[in-house]
Amino acid sequence: MKNNLKKTLTIIQFFLAVFLVFIVLETYDESSVNESPATKDVNASASSFEGVSYMEEAWKVVEDRYFEDLNEEKKREITENAISGMMSSFDRYSRFVPPTESKIQWENTEGEFGGIGVTIAPYGKFLQVVSVVKGGPAYKSEIKNGDIIISADGNSFENSSYEESVSYVRGPIGKAVQLEVIDSTTAETLNVSVVREIVVVPSIGKVEQLNDKTYFIELLQFNKNTPSLLKQELISAIDKGAESLILDLRGNPGGELYSCLEIVDLFLDEGLIVSIKFKNDEKSFSAKPGDIGEDLSLVVLVDGYSASASEIFAGAIQDHERGLIVGNRTFGKGLVQHGENLDSGGSVIITTAVYLTPNGNQVNGNGINPDFEISSSEDEKVIQILAEIESLQGQISALRTDIRDRIGDLMLEKAIEEVKK
Repeated sequence: MKNNLKKTLTIIQFFLAVFLVFIVLETYDESSVNESPATKDVNASASSFEGVSYMEEAWKVVEDRYFEDLNEEKKREITENAISGMMSSFDRYSRFVPPTESKIQWENTEGEFGGIGVTIAPYGKFLQVVSVVKGGPAYKSEIKNGDIIISADGNSFENSSYEESVSYVRGPIGKAVQLEVIDSTTAETLNVSVVREIVVVPSIGKVEQLNDKTYFIELLQFNKNTPSLLKQELISAIDKGAESLILDLRGNPGGELYSCLEIVDLFLDEGLIVSIKFKNDEKSFSAKPGDIGEDLSLVVLVDGYSASASEIFAGAIQDHERGLIVGNRTFGKGLVQHGENLDSGGSVIITTAVYLTPNGNQVNGNGINPDFEISSSEDEKVIQILAEIESLQGQISALRTDIRDRIGDLMLEKAIEEVKK
């Protein structure tokens, strides 16, 4: 009985196997017009890879095989998603800008824009605050450098492009936007209301005479007007007997390259300022003698939010040993982006070059390490204040200001100490 059952099962298994082979052969025969991936010369295609042909091949499979008809709107959506995926595989700054969003700008180097008064950069799917305009809407609402914006007016940035996220933050002047923000100090998620304004971004912030021979100038950004404005301040300071300058670049997000080059040239009499390496080319920019700030003793204050053009400035001053860099390691953005419009609409923003300091150091991902590092963790009072923030959430606003002032005072004290040597 057991032997007969075993024979019966064996026969059933045999016919099932034949049936499955038949199904597989039928399926293969249906698609036999296309070459099987297994029969392709993989080594040959790897050595002569053509990305466009590869994408066209995949697109043809979709058009021929997808079970529903694709209308023009769906085809555009698929194509834009493909381009977006391609651009996101490079670096955090390269991206695709869809046609409906291509007018949104990341930075406004003319010195005026509408919004909440912050400079932002991509942070994964979210927006990181790189700098806050003093006196602007975000500053009044106590948003600060390093904070992460994760939604605006209930629109989560989780599934939004960079440009879409920015568009949610911006909007009608005078209307409040409700932001969900991760506090960079406490990691607490806060709901912050900010009233949008036309924000004029000044180039020069605080200017102060610290003693008979030392001046302090806060440089907020590098735009078209910055060189002439700074030169005016330097002329005034030198006329009053200034011999030393403390230039504050903390929180300065950068700006225009040529503005930065002109300002570096105010303090260097010769030598390379920066090299920019493109794919098939390299450009170098050097200082010329005869500018007003060449005889001033110089100390430069930087922090983790001094970025881009600020790092070009600090790198040139440091490599030429023209002055001292004091503070914290800088942000580490040493890349150049280029925007190009596409015939079918939209545009691509792609990184085209990398900055190198005069000594050939790459800023991107590394930043500029200060000659004298002032870390907030070294100051016992700051540590104590941070501990109080964790336990006394109701006093966050006042304590946050206290921390900012205390760390700033510590850096400034070090700068003054070095000037006096």
